[in-house]
Amino acid sequence: MITTEDVRAAYRLILGRNPENEEVLLRHSRDAHSLADLRKRFLSSAEFRSDPSASASQRPLNWPPIEVEVDTGDRQLSAMIKHIEANWHALGLSDPHWSVLSQKAFRAANIANTEEQFYESGKPDVEKLQRTAERCGVSLSGFKRCFELGCGIGRLSVWLAELFEEVVAGDISSAHLALARQAVARFERRNVDLVHLDSFAGLEAMPEFDVFISLIALQHNPPPLIAALLRTVLDRLRPGGIAYFQVPTYRRNYRFRVDEYLRDLSPSRGMEMHVIPQHLLFEILEQSGCRLLECREDRSTRDYGTISNTVFCRKQITAASPSGPSAKD
Repeated sequence: MITTEDVRAAYRLILGRNPENEEVLLRHSRDAHSLADLRKRFLSSAEFRSDPSASASQRPLNWPPIEVEVDTGDRQLSAMIKHIEANWHALGLSDPHWSVLSQKAFRAANIANTEEQFYESGKPDVEKLQRTAERCGVSLSGFKRCFELGCGIGRLSVWLAELFEEVVAGDISSAHLALARQAVARFERRNVDLVHLDSFAGLEAMPEFDVFISLIALQHNPPPLIAALLRTVLDRLRPGGIAYFQVPTYRRNYRFRVDEYLRDLSPSRGMEMHVIPQHLLFEILEQSGCRLLECREDRSTRDYGTISNTVFCRKQITAASPSGPSAKD
């Protein structure tokens, strides 16, 4: 049982301040199921995450390795794709906005009053792409076609359309894409092409693109799918093109074995969270001919025990490749 004194200590130790009143102490003591749950609630709070002293870089460097299998066959990958598609189609029908940004404000019961806020939240993420490119000496002005993987209901797509001549936005859930079409029409983004991607054949058949972006999407796929998706997408990235994506690379006590995962593909799993170890991620980038320009720890997962990285890289131009847009680097 959580006491009000436990909550008071959490305020002082984690947020560095006293609670507003006795009412919030009672509320937290009632809502938290355990000390671990209470700690998680405070560490994932907006107040804690906005504190510069709570930087993700404070995670220890002595955490142990995790066991993650990424190599598997086509049949197993197909089973995973079907499973993820079923889960996300269900989420798209029941709580689509919340499935993208898991905040109470964006629950289906509240979205009529918060939908504008939901779409506005995508604009800063696109601005981060711009600032990251600038830090790396890369100009976005020469890039024409952008591909977004896991576009959901178009939260980023409607803003990417202001940056690039053509945006191809793909998602595994047809339910999410139906709402994305409504958003694209409402924002009058006539240069956005929405694509249902429920197989690797669809990805492999896509025209090449100059920019790849994917935020808070890859993490909902099992590691073999993350690896296969990145390899396939980066193969379609033109030489000289850039990739900007986010993916978790570590979670304490996480383990992924293909056979264990495939034994239980129940839709009741709901929203899954997975990781791909950073050394495997870098190996994929190297094999795909991409040079890493920046890798930053981010707070996308809102979980202290998980390390998430935002990656910015550029595909190398070989002697046999046509040159891409110019850069200062």
